[in-house]
Amino acid sequence: MSSTSAWEIKLGDSSPLYHQMRSPLRLHLLSTFAADPARAFDAAELSKKAGILVRDIMACLAPMVSEDIIEEVPIRSGRGYRLRNAGDGGLLPAVQRILKDNSQTVERYTIVREKYFAGMIGVDAKMKLVFEMIHTIARSDATVMIVGETGTGKELVASAIHELSPRATKAFFAVNCGTVPETLFESEMFGHEKGAFTGAVSRKLGRFELANEGTLFLDEVGELSLGNQVKLLRVLQEHNFERLGGAQSIKVDVRLIAATNRPLDEMIRTGQFREDLYYRINVFPIHLPSLRERKDDIPILATDFLQKHCHDNQGDPWAKTFTESALVRLQGHRWPGNVRELENAVTRLAFTVTGEKIGVADVERLLNANESEDAHADEKALKLEEVERQHIQAVLRHSRWNIKRAAELLGISRVTLYKKIRAYELQRPEDVATEEG
Repeated sequence: MSSTSAWEIKLGDSSPLYHQMRSPLRLHLLSTFAADPARAFDAAELSKKAGILVRDIMACLAPMVSEDIIEEVPIRSGRGYRLRNAGDGGLLPAVQRILKDNSQTVERYTIVREKYFAGMIGVDAKMKLVFEMIHTIARSDATVMIVGETGTGKELVASAIHELSPRATKAFFAVNCGTVPETLFESEMFGHEKGAFTGAVSRKLGRFELANEGTLFLDEVGELSLGNQVKLLRVLQEHNFERLGGAQSIKVDVRLIAATNRPLDEMIRTGQFREDLYYRINVFPIHLPSLRERKDDIPILATDFLQKHCHDNQGDPWAKTFTESALVRLQGHRWPGNVRELENAVTRLAFTVTGEKIGVADVERLLNANESEDAHADEKALKLEEVERQHIQAVLRHSRWNIKRAAELLGISRVTLYKKIRAYELQRPEDVATEEG
């Protein structure tokens, strides 16, 4: 029997080994090896390419080595891995056929790596753990809670989970709860019927209905009022709802991913967040580290952002480069806005610096200018806070401290108004009785 037919039988679509090789990670590794079959890759390089911890790369490679698909070879850094006998005309065609048969999975993995993990690449073990958790949870329908500071990439993680899940061909909808007015939450989430309220001139489908069989991402879920938290909890428990102004019960199958940059456990203790909702959405938590927790990744990210900018605007990804001292200076900055702030800074440097090299002096000028802008913004914010304080005080006085009426005039919820009253230490005049409305 020829070598070619032997490999076709061993890796044929009816063999157990064929199905074993069809996991997204093994397909990704096979595509890496098949793209350059003569080259030996070390585990660290494969780990960086896949965004998976080295130990998991090794666990994935082990059965491929034992089945003689991959061979270990000595390289300068230690052990390397490549396709076994790739040049004999037998193994490589069989591997290429597996990749062709599963091209959609390979393509989806590649797209997710390039589109969603781009802002999270690096060598830090904390980020590789995040990648591992994404791959693990994507295969299930479990509700995910993503916790991280602003700018760490929470929506990227949610999108990656969706794209790697069985729901990938269905809709993905993202809603920032902090930008939805409290009074419009029910209409936004569950839709409304024609005539449900003034201005409802036609039926509108809500996000839950639009995301049926797909994924709904609720960002900044900690901004929801207690009343809207109850409405969300009911849908998650019963998997059905009614449109605003409607009587028909609508059943939905939606995978929920939530995110927050606020300490929900502390909000539970202060009565700002429902404990039952917290346990409903915190089934599988993923913590995204801040950029200052993964400083070794800053030079890698900055270089990657610069190359992409140059590729998009100049055609040559290496048209501009950072000096080593410039990268060290970027690494030493705190980056309170995290990856998003770093990317914006790199873009500004790419546009403003002439020449091929971006040096430490260029970085210093940018960071100093940003700090000056931030200080000016802080001063302005203090003035705006005082304006808001005076306005709220005037509305309360006008409504004779009727909280419901004052909240309506201000266009905010009573919960928010109470927070403002406490924050600004506003005191009710002794001759005015507090009214709830």
